[in-house]
Amino acid sequence: METALDINPDFQAFHKFCFDNNISFNVISAGLKPTPRRVQDQFLGEEESAHIDIVANEAEITPDGSDWKPVWRPDCDLGRDKARSILEYRDGVKFESKQGTIPLIIFIGDGVSDLPAARQADVLFARKGLRLEQYCIENKISYLPFDTFADIQHEVTRIMKDD
Repeated sequence: METALDINPDFQAFHKFCFDNNISFNVISAGLKPTPRRVQDQFLGEEESAHIDIVANEAEITPDGSDWKPVWRPDCDLGRDKARSILEYRDGVKFESKQGTIPLIIFIGDGVSDLPAARQADVLFARKGLRLEQYCIENKISYLPFDTFADIQHEVTRIMKDD
């Protein structure tokens, strides 16, 4: 798995930036939860990866790991309704936040499974040249283009200063 994946440059630095600035870092995946968890564990290390909440479909896995049975929740053509996940998160933090203030929700995406979430984020980052960026252009959705997580970190830093 380690050699087959292309992790975005500067991801580790961006994750550390978020952790150091008390920015909640969540991954919403249309796949099965064990996969992004393992990727994060291998790429960041288990201690750092433990700070990332992964919202994804579960899997029933046999003890020897030879058989996986997906448990799709909620049922969605794209594997996971990321827009619904954002709305559920937003509703959940309403009760935890001071005086009803809700944290700014930043969504970073690139592909087809990210399209429904595009309208739910307060700040949307779409990877340059990929389907989410095309969708934003076609539907006149405001977004910030990015190539690497360094681009995102630069913009988040600017947003923090403006706030």
